Amino acid sequence: MNSINFLKHMREKRRYMNLLSSSLKMIKRAFNVMWLSIACVICINNVHATQATPELTEESKQLLQQLQTQIKVTLLSVSKQEQKVGRKMSHFHYQVKMPAMQEANIGLSLDLEDLNNGFTVVAVAKGSLADKLNIKARDSILSVNGKAVNIKSKNQIIQIFQKLVPGDVLDLVVMQGQEKNTIRTTVVGRQIPEYSLTVGDKNAVTQAKSTPMQEQCGVVTVKTVPPSIRDIYAAYIMNIDGRGVDTKRTNFKLSPGKHTIRVHELISGGSLSRHRSNMQIAKTLEVHIEPNMKYYLGARFVREKRSSRLKEEFWQPVIWKISEQECQ
Repeated sequence: MNSINFLKHMREKRRYMNLLSSSLKMIKRAFNVMWLSIACVICINNVHATQATPELTEESKQLLQQLQTQIKVTLLSVSKQEQKVGRKMSHFHYQVKMPAMQEANIGLSLDLEDLNNGFTVVAVAKGSLADKLNIKARDSILSVNGKAVNIKSKNQIIQIFQKLVPGDVLDLVVMQGQEKNTIRTTVVGRQIPEYSLTVGDKNAVTQAKSTPMQEQCGVVTVKTVPPSIRDIYAAYIMNIDGRGVDTKRTNFKLSPGKHTIRVHELISGGSLSRHRSNMQIAKTLEVHIEPNMKYYLGARFVREKRSSRLKEEFWQPVIWKISEQECQ
């Protein structure tokens, strides 16, 4: 499948040229620039390798190592996002499988803005078909498969490039310096092997889903002393979902779903001066409980509002940590 990128700011052209010429993949990712990167992809079903993979080059080994590192970084980011909403990564499963493909390695990056003299070639990917045809940056594509390049035909020509598959014949008229050259070539492709990626244990996800909701639970705790260095202090719970609780209790087992918790702060030390006549105000915190997760509750001290006592704006109830804990 072709990927089309448009150049919004012509002044950035030089800054991107090296990236565009070094990797077709980088061209596909540059969605914020108005260039055309031509790469036709077709799927080949029922393709299975039967011979042993030859020894990889050092460059290929480095690229595969970078791929592993990127997968790890991505999964760590996913884990962080899931934990924010209280989900367990042990119940996470993701799977993708792609068939073998061929990619048409034309390797042209074109400026679609200025069509006074056809499509101007911004960059040519090294080793691509355009590179082998000796097409250079600053050349101009005047015609594609007999259709002249102009404002009216621009979208049609883009569709021609999009529909190209390996084996198709491509006719180009190219202005190279002061010479107008006609080029006829057969589109070639590069093989991308079949690949699959599986993250997590599908059986663990199935088992978690099969557990009846009434048997699942999560825990809210005020037992662990929060890190006061982050301006988070102890608190106690006085009410959950409109029902009073023992204020000396530190752990509360709750069913999955949203719960409303009424909290009092226990901010200590010299951070806050108190008066005996002041009556504390309980504050409300809504927590979405996920099964087999533990939520650590505390009171965040807002230093810039330490003098605001009427509505106790100097603190807010917070969940300062989430961890996994099997429901018991």
